[in-house]
Order: sequence, then structure tokens, then C-alpha cells
Amino acid sequence: MLAWMSGVFIGSRFFVSEKIIFIWLIALGIGGIFRKRWGIGAIIVIGIFLAGVLRMNHSLDTYQRVRDNLIDQDTYQVVVDSSARIRSYGMQYQVIDRQTGARYFLTTRSGKYKYGQVVAAKGNLSYPENPAIQRYLLGKNIHSYVSARDGQVIGEECSLWCQSLRSIQSFKEWFMNLIDRAYPGRVGEFLKGILVGYTDTLPEETKEAFRRTGVTHILAVSGYNVSIFVVLIYQSMLNWQIHRRYSALLTILVVGIFTLMTGAEASIIRASLFASILLVGEVMRRYASGWYPLLLCASIMLAVNPTYIAYDIGFQLSFLAVIGLMLYGNLFDTFSQGLPALTLKSLIGETVAAQIMVLPILVYHFGEFSVISILANALIVPLIPLAMLWGFVSSILYSLIPVPVFTVPLELLIESLIFINQTVANVPWAMLEVPSIEIWQVGVSYLILGFLGWLPIRYRHHHV
Repeated sequence: MLAWMSGVFIGSRFFVSEKIIFIWLIALGIGGIFRKRWGIGAIIVIGIFLAGVLRMNHSLDTYQRVRDNLIDQDTYQVVVDSSARIRSYGMQYQVIDRQTGARYFLTTRSGKYKYGQVVAAKGNLSYPENPAIQRYLLGKNIHSYVSARDGQVIGEECSLWCQSLRSIQSFKEWFMNLIDRAYPGRVGEFLKGILVGYTDTLPEETKEAFRRTGVTHILAVSGYNVSIFVVLIYQSMLNWQIHRRYSALLTILVVGIFTLMTGAEASIIRASLFASILLVGEVMRRYASGWYPLLLCASIMLAVNPTYIAYDIGFQLSFLAVIGLMLYGNLFDTFSQGLPALTLKSLIGETVAAQIMVLPILVYHFGEFSVISILANALIVPLIPLAMLWGFVSSILYSLIPVPVFTVPLELLIESLIFINQTVANVPWAMLEVPSIEIWQVGVSYLILGFLGWLPIRYRHHHV
């Protein structure tokens, strides 16, 4: 799996010619003739590595070929492939061009569309010159923007899968309406973020404050929120005396629906797939350590969309944070022995471990990082599971019996969280800007961090 992932990443930087594949096939044949076990093993690993390189090469080549064939049209006939996102410049949809197969971000100020609708949009193509935005589009497999002056629904192409997505989106809209009735204003917008990943209407100053404190991972649904959701669902089913196997399978189904409802971003897919792999192990009674499910999870995601590893920041941060927890989480526990066994101690250790691993990639992409994130996480994160649970329950209860007793406690809690975060964000040195670094420096940083994290593990193994 490591060979596959390494090959996919290298494939984002270099293209492999058919000659190298031909040489590998010859080497595989020679290894088979002489039957040297170590030689055949090495050739197989190299073959898996080359397969990863070719998978990425093919993906990039296909993407670029579609981009090169884009032409300005008076009217674009596109199929809607997402729900609407609210932007300052209008409503944004992911759409597929019926003629070229290209994927666009379609922006329009007129009309609201549904999954599977065919729209005739009059507008202009635009492709950003900013390399960072180009990488973002590549990671999303979006070939261009289309700014539509006008759009008209002219038909529908909605399969069974499309109908399922529509139903999930309808449920999401229904639940967000419940939240709006129970919690109008900023509290409701915050709650929609942590429960269903909808932050389009959350005030910009609130988003900026959470970015400065490094706590944006709870503001919209991320791996942390998914892990809370999985534990709540699975443990509830066990408490209801549902058989462990059926509890695991039902949890996987519910988590899959939740992933689609919240937008299926890379970090959400990672957390959902990782949890599903562990639950499948529970069903099969095959319990694996965290590394194997994590590597399997990454391999599956990269087989489906190899551009994640080099061009999707959410994918990179999500996996690196988990790797940090695995490498450095136990190390912090070792150094904190003798301290009171408080929840905050564990949380601080997890935050430090995650921050260590995501630091190089944050500096590479943004040239800044939050100095105060450990404090902010310690103050805010422990209360998020309570906010999620009571937010879900109280929104439903308020729709049945609209009395403030269900909502006032959570309003006070969320307003307090926002106030605490804003206070911490106002510290002048909360966000530190640093010189940007090159990709090779990122690689060297992770080699050093990996080695430093591996040393204590090796030491423990030799002294147990």
C-alpha cells in the first residue's frame, strides 16, 4: 500500500514512459525464471509503485485533455451534479457538460436547480491564473468556471443514484429548516455547520475567528465530527440491545448517508471510510491496529481519485493529523505520566500531535499557522459532542413542542463558545505568518518527523 501511495504522489510530479513499463515486465520475467524470492518481491513492489505512477499520470492526462478541448459556447447544456452553495457572487453548482464531459463550477444569480436537471446556461468560461486555485480545481476534478447570465431547465437526466441524492438533500433541507425555527440567527448557522456541514450563511467574521485559532475542523463537518457521530450511533444501537454485527452494518449505512448529506469532502470520506473499515473488522472479528485501516483507507481513496494526495488540502490535513496522533500521541502520554488523568490532558496531547504533523503542509500552502490553537482546542473542542447531541435532539423537540426550555441552554453554550473563540482570536500573535517553503522542504520535514516518531515506537518494542 505504501508503494501504491508513493507511486501516486510521484506520478503528480513526473510522467513515466512506456519504456520503463516494458523494462519492468522484462525484469519480472527474469525474476520468474530464476525464482529468487527477494528479487520477485522487489519487482512486485516496484510494479505496484509504477501502477500508482501510471494511475496518476492517466488521471492528469485525462484532465488536461478535457481542459484543452474546452471551447467558449453561447449556451452550455449541463447536468446539475450537486446541491447549491451560496457564494457572495451567486449560487454555485457542480455541473457536467453534456457535449464535452467537462465539469464546471456554474455560478448563477437566477434559478435554483436540483440534482439531475439539464440546464441551458448562457455564460462565459473562465479559468483562474492563480496556481493555488488551479490546484484546488484539479483536486475537485473541475475543469473551469462558468458564469451564467441566464439559465433555464430544459430536461432531466436522473438515475436511481441521482434520485437517492435528491432524497438525501431533501432530508438535509428539512432538518436545516428545523434548526432555523429552533435557533434563528448565528447559533443556528453554527449548529448547521457542526451537524450537516453547511457554513455558507455563517457570518464571515466568525469563520475568520475560527481560522485564526486553528479550530476550523469543528466549524464544518470534518473527521472529528464524523468520529463523534459514529460513536453515538454505534453505541446507541448496542445500548438498544441490537446485535453487534447488525449494529456495525447499520452504522456503516447511516454513516454513508451522512457522508453524502454533508458534501463528501475528502476529510469526511476519510473518516467515514476509516470507521467503516474498523466496523467491518468488528463484524468479521478481525481486529487490526490503526495503521493498516488507515493505509487501506488511503489506498482506496487514491484508487478512486488519485489527485487527492497532491491537490486536495483536506485530504492531506486529515491523514497527516491522524498520522500525528498515531506517532506522537503515545509519546505525549509517556511524558505526561504522573499528571492528573484529566480529559484535557488527552485532548492537549492529541492537539499537539496533530499540529506537529500538519505544520509543514500548512506552511507550504498558506505561509501561516495558528500559535494559539492548542489553547483554543482545549477550551472549545470538549464541548462540541454535547452541542452536536443536544442540537440534534432539541431541534426535533422544538418542532413538536415550541418552548424555549429546549433551546435556551444550547444557545448559551454556543454563544459562549463563539465568544471564547473570538476572545482568543483577538490575541495579536494568534496567527503567525512565516516564509513559504518548497515541496522538497516539506518532504524533508516529514522524513524527519516520521523518523522522530518512529524512534520511541522502536524503543518500546525492544524493551517490552
